Amino acid sequence: MIPMRFQDKVAIVTGSGRGIGEEIATHLAREGAKVVVNDIDAINLDKTVQRLHDEGLQVTGVQADVSKESESATLIEKTHQIYRRIDILVNNAGTVKIAPLVNESEEGWQKVLDSILKSTFLCSRSAARVMIQQRHGRIINIGSRVVLGKAGRTSYSAAKAGVTGMTRTLALELAPYQITVNCVAPGFIDTEMTRKSTPEGSPERTRLVSGIPLGRIGRPADIAHAVLFLASDDAGWITGQNLFVCGGMSIGSFLF
Repeated sequence: MIPMRFQDKVAIVTGSGRGIGEEIATHLAREGAKVVVNDIDAINLDKTVQRLHDEGLQVTGVQADVSKESESATLIEKTHQIYRRIDILVNNAGTVKIAPLVNESEEGWQKVLDSILKSTFLCSRSAARVMIQQRHGRIINIGSRVVLGKAGRTSYSAAKAGVTGMTRTLALELAPYQITVNCVAPGFIDTEMTRKSTPEGSPERTRLVSGIPLGRIGRPADIAHAVLFLASDDAGWITGQNLFVCGGMSIGSFLF
């Protein structure tokens, strides 16, 4: 029997139309949360919401580009209007651009920073205003192991490093209101996106797996489990932390 750790809790997961975000939203809903699924892509959003509805779970879909102030504010406002509270915010939305520094455009750089760093700021700001009134809340940001370095990820690593730093500062600011803020930093996770960039059986994927001490690629569920722990009452005295969930890739000079 699945424990219902989040019965009657209200959670928002940005960028949850697919991949890691979808997995997080699914696990929260299966443990009793009322989940607002958000994505910029209407097709992915509708598919995920329908799948969760078919499971009999309590979910609401809100399409929004959370890198835009008006749309991120609308996401938070709609959630509060429907449920009258917000207990958990998972800042997962973001995109990645793979390019060496000398080939990266200013436009590409800005798009990645907006989708990751700006969206985390905007959604956290709006949600924190609600959580402060409640004097309770959980904000979990999705960072990355890439903050420790990876060639070809200049904009992505910069954005995720910003998220990590923001996490620590927000934790200090919001602690007096019993709001915790933490970060989960995934390593190489098997998603639709990574399967396209590193196909099964490719030399690149083989190389990456060889650099993971635990010997396997991560699953979206590995990240969801970490997020749910930090969102739960069991993590009530944990704030300002960056939890690497990467099979040990953060502790040595491994290629990633």
